[in-house]
Amino acid sequence: MDEGFFKKLCIACSIIGFISLVFLSNYSVPSKKSLNELNDKSAGLFVEVEGIVEKPSESKKTLFFMLSNDNESLRAVLFNPKKEERALVFEGNKLSVQGKIQEFKGNLEIIVEKITDGHD
Repeated sequence: MDEGFFKKLCIACSIIGFISLVFLSNYSVPSKKSLNELNDKSAGLFVEVEGIVEKPSESKKTLFFMLSNDNESLRAVLFNPKKEERALVFEGNKLSVQGKIQEFKGNLEIIVEKITDGHD
């Protein structure tokens, strides 16, 4: 086989691989974690956690709140919240949030991508 064929094959495989990664990243499923399970090694993970809203506040286009359970809490950050999302974030409400864990100024926080009412 000639060299031109292999170059075309490599380019085609690369493009297909890239498109597959983009498609699959949009459908990644978060792993369910309790607040107690999160630690320094959790940074970078896409997770779903539940907790009770504490200390909600808003600054410009960002919503901040603590997500707490009996003995742990996690700062949550939601950029450009929609009206429906804002309505869910009030003191004492139980929420389920999905997002990426990151470390900010030495503390873990979750960058919220999806928020739902945690009541069954």
